[in-house]
Amino acid sequence: MIVLAGSLMLAFYRSWETSVIFTDELLIEDAAYSMAKSASILVPSVGGQVYLAKQPLLYWLHTPLYLIFSPQPWMIRIWMVIFAVLLVSTIYLLSKFWFGEKVAILAAVFFALSWPFVYYTKTGNFDLPNAFFTTLTIYFYNRASKSVVLNIFMTVSLALGI
Repeated sequence: MIVLAGSLMLAFYRSWETSVIFTDELLIEDAAYSMAKSASILVPSVGGQVYLAKQPLLYWLHTPLYLIFSPQPWMIRIWMVIFAVLLVSTIYLLSKFWFGEKVAILAAVFFALSWPFVYYTKTGNFDLPNAFFTTLTIYFYNRASKSVVLNIFMTVSLALGI
């Protein structure tokens, strides 16, 4: 629990700054804003053209925020914080399943404090959700030896990660 609280604090720290760190932020913001202000909330568009080069999950997650709030820097990064905490918790669960409690705590701490992870939690990007859903798929795959429900969860997390 302490590791998750620490990773949440690291992810939130300075994530509201107005500078653009990663170019995916601009794509996410433009497509989600266009989807919120147009009639089409299913098909992302950038610059008035349909944009399907990236998976649309992040656009769909950000679009409701533009319906409620005016554009702010934290809106692009809020989902990264959520995915960061979910990824640390999934790494903890996966490590605990494979190696035990002590190794799981160390794995979660080392991962949460790694420079690339801290960097990507402060940018709007497609990499963090992909890493989360891929790790979640591996977790469900290892847990779902004979469980139909966990196999369904594994399939859904794989589909969301792609």
